[in-house]
Amino acid sequence: SVDLYINDMGVVTQTTVLESADQLASIAIGEGVTAMDASGAPLSSVSMETLSAEHISEMPFSGTMTFAGMAYDFQPDGATFSPAVTITFTVSNAEWGQQYTVREFDTTTGTWIDLPTTYHPESGTISASVSRFCCIALFSGSMPNGATAKETKTMAAPPEPIPTPAPTSQFGIIYNMIV
Repeated sequence: SVDLYINDMGVVTQTTVLESADQLASIAIGEGVTAMDASGAPLSSVSMETLSAEHISEMPFSGTMTFAGMAYDFQPDGATFSPAVTITFTVSNAEWGQQYTVREFDTTTGTWIDLPTTYHPESGTISASVSRFCCIALFSGSMPNGATAKETKTMAAPPEPIPTPAPTSQFGIIYNMIV
């Protein structure tokens, strides 16, 4: 868990990052985000607990996606954030041909809800924006036949490096060093 630096209106005054004990997930709560608890009071701290596969298997899920082995309970339950905060999963063994999605569990309906998910191949991370705290997990599945990474919001190939022309002046050398 970590304390938040907030003002009396619940606005975060210093960016805070909380990392899971297994170092496979983190949440970033940026400066300017309004953070409130379930009763509407300013949020003073947040925490995250790693959940076991057995815990997740008790929660029904449907579709072609399966639990990818990473789930966390973010507390306090029902805390809200405006704008949304970013949750990031580190997947060191991400596979080409797989699609990933981050889902939150809605206890009211008893269903998993897909969150807009982005894969970052350069860092091996998968991130999603969330506006409230609950149980959040990573799911994966095979890409449909004929689908491309762009169509499934997953695992795009790394971009080709842009060749840098040879510097012709001292300024060019310094510029290339900085870039």
